[in-house]
Amino acid sequence: MVRLTPSFLGLVFVMACSSNGGGGGGPSDSGASGGGDASHPTLEDSGGSNADASGTVGSEGGTKETACLAPPFVAFSTTLSVLNANGTSGSPQGLEIGFTTCAGFELTTGATGKASTQLTQGIAVTPLYTSSSNQVISMLGAEIPATGDVSTTLTVFDDEVTDSVPGLVQDGGEAAIVEVVLVADPTATGACASTSGVSLAITGHPEATVSYMAAAWPTDVNVASTTASADGTRAFIGGITGANKVQVTGTKSGCTVNLVTASQTGSFALVAGAITVGTATLTN
Repeated sequence: MVRLTPSFLGLVFVMACSSNGGGGGGPSDSGASGGGDASHPTLEDSGGSNADASGTVGSEGGTKETACLAPPFVAFSTTLSVLNANGTSGSPQGLEIGFTTCAGFELTTGATGKASTQLTQGIAVTPLYTSSSNQVISMLGAEIPATGDVSTTLTVFDDEVTDSVPGLVQDGGEAAIVEVVLVADPTATGACASTSGVSLAITGHPEATVSYMAAAWPTDVNVASTTASADGTRAFIGGITGANKVQVTGTKSGCTVNLVTASQTGSFALVAGAITVGTATLTN
């Protein structure tokens, strides 16, 4: 699998530069407290030191400075877990998180899988999830609008799950895959409270193929359907050609399937050999 870095992605980086001093505390683990000290991007649950764009590193729970961000800020926090091929959870410690807006800036998760920082408000960004030891499949998050504080929960896959992801090992293991996790909004009722019967598509790419997995994936590697979701909540989309960023849409009779939310723009960057993951939320 590839080792994701912002420069590797070949995306356009918005370098909103600032000069940040030391000190200052970070946002809470949930990221919901908002803002923090507007002059100091922060790092929490780092599990160790990492070089960043400015060469300055804060201790765990302290300030992590960067030359790639400028106020006003919004809070970003994430909780990661690792899924093994046998369906059990692995340790999230040591996973690295970067951002397309800041080459060289990197967070590292501790034993709890949590990390948090701040992002420049209003500049859309794609988070990168990887491991320098190549113990997990490299993943990207769906593009974040960064218009407000965002808190994400994401499951990355142990490298042994590679063969269980439809299409990923095509082209010598260099296929780009989109993963959509289906969730029902807590307020949804009736059929809309169920994630079955959802059909996904890539705008402008009829060649794309969608594989809807069963609830027992990854221990059950068989594709449950290629037309609509069944009892599983994961769908993998592959076979996309001629694009480095796509929009995903979803439909279900009598319901609304939302891929544009406060935490994602609906755009998914594509990188060969990596999986880009986002959510589709069902409402009435």
